[in-house]
Amino acid sequence: MASPLDFNPDLQHYWSSHPRDTIFGAFTACFSFSFSGFSICHPTYDDDIMHLTLRHAIYSAINSPHDIPAATFMLLPCWGRPMSTNAYMSLYNQFNHIRSLMGTISSQNLQYADITFWNDSRTPLPSLSHHWDLQIIAVWNTQARLNFNTATRSGSITWHKASLRLNVTQPE
Repeated sequence: MASPLDFNPDLQHYWSSHPRDTIFGAFTACFSFSFSGFSICHPTYDDDIMHLTLRHAIYSAINSPHDIPAATFMLLPCWGRPMSTNAYMSLYNQFNHIRSLMGTISSQNLQYADITFWNDSRTPLPSLSHHWDLQIIAVWNTQARLNFNTATRSGSITWHKASLRLNVTQPE
């Protein structure tokens, strides 16, 4: 979820949990639309929300027309224990034919951007760091994988170079 203050204006759509943000172009019911195309999803760190979001990404990939790509790149936390113990990772493990672990961002390399709006705030903000890694998970249909592989081979997307800039550890 985003807000009018922190959404990326380069993206075509964004979702907010506040109905008042619709005046700024936000959508408020993220699960009422199928995810399509290539999207990034960094859900709130709540096990139920992460489970619902992963389930929606899986259903979107399964139910999309075969010729339309549906890929959701999710950033999900690894709480310092095997991820298979989480409800959302149990769901992830059941659908290995439409998901891939793209890599891990170590907590030592993970930094959040300062939001300039808050720089002059009189209320001190808590540190925006944490002590867990983030897994980059792709939930995608066949067409999305084909498009991604074609773009990677042609050089228009270089996952390896991008992952090095992000300090992502890629699985073997």
